[in-house]
Amino acid sequence: MKQDLWIVNSSLLLVFAAVIAAYQAFDPVVPLWRTPKLSSITDLEKKEEIIQPNNISWEKIYQDDIFGSYITQEPKAVKQNFVTPIPEPRTPTIPPPPEVKKQEFIAPLTITLKGIIAGSDEDRNVAMIADETNKEGMYHLGEKIKDAQLIKIAHNRIVLLRANGQQETFYLRKDDIPVEEAPTEKWKYIVKKYDPQTYDVDPDSFAQEIESLGSFIERAGIIGTAFQDGKPIGIRVGTVDQNDVGGALGLAENDVITSINDMLIGEAEKRIAAYQAITQVGLGQSIKVGVKRADKDISLSYKLAKIEKPRKSMFPGVRYANEKPTPEETMKMSRLQQREQTVREFQNQHYDSQKHQQTMMEIRRRILEGLQQRIHQAHN
Repeated sequence: MKQDLWIVNSSLLLVFAAVIAAYQAFDPVVPLWRTPKLSSITDLEKKEEIIQPNNISWEKIYQDDIFGSYITQEPKAVKQNFVTPIPEPRTPTIPPPPEVKKQEFIAPLTITLKGIIAGSDEDRNVAMIADETNKEGMYHLGEKIKDAQLIKIAHNRIVLLRANGQQETFYLRKDDIPVEEAPTEKWKYIVKKYDPQTYDVDPDSFAQEIESLGSFIERAGIIGTAFQDGKPIGIRVGTVDQNDVGGALGLAENDVITSINDMLIGEAEKRIAAYQAITQVGLGQSIKVGVKRADKDISLSYKLAKIEKPRKSMFPGVRYANEKPTPEETMKMSRLQQREQTVREFQNQHYDSQKHQQTMMEIRRRILEGLQQRIHQAHN
């Protein structure tokens, strides 16, 4: 058994020796590694240009011209500007203005003002209003009527504010509806002219039309202080509107108001004193105004007096005491009618004031009782 193992081991050693000998016989010689010599960058770029046909240009062909016909052009030096140019401003684009929304008006309310309970406190007034079905109701300040709100209850009218902002005014009587008068007609009952230098002025009507001193200065055409030889002498009047206060008071263009009630008004302090003196003038007294017009001194006189305005009768056929019948009406009346007319005029002129007041109070009391009964019935 030992002899067999020795033979096997000897055979394996022989095989191993044969393999090593064969490897030594067939082993190739490995050459030594040598570091390649680096070429310059320019040589590499030239090689790449030669290898890459896309880099070939006509300029290279001209430079390598074998016939010597190519003339090299030297590049010209261009002066470079390092200053940044100022940008041109952009043309501003103005957006179009928005369209103005047209005000839409709605149809007025179909109501009728039947009556008003008025007292000293306007906020506590009560209005009796009937709708299109003639159904009546009592309304106080601030209450709503359909889409409108009651914002004012006066003694002869009411004012309603609709949902879209428009206001509507309803009058108790048709005669209470104001009629727009022409400017000349309006001033005829404020300033009454007797001659170019004498006038009557109704102070109450004047104060209603001219609310302040600033309004008077603007509407009378007063433009500033007038000077003579470097000294103030008064107030200069510019363009005068003949349909306004300047024309009604007889002022003309380029007039210089020099004095008021013999008080010179060249300086501002004296004008204030003159204004305070004017406010103290009462009915029946006059205000004298000195005016320099075209190098002439004139005097204008304004007397404070009541100017009666024609009144409309609330009831047809009734005439006031100071109203006289026309000749046509006198011709139509008989002697008996003329006598009755004379008696009525005498009674109107000499009536007992105390008795008249009692009668009016009794009438008001009856009207209030009737309205209160209607209010009570409406609430029940």
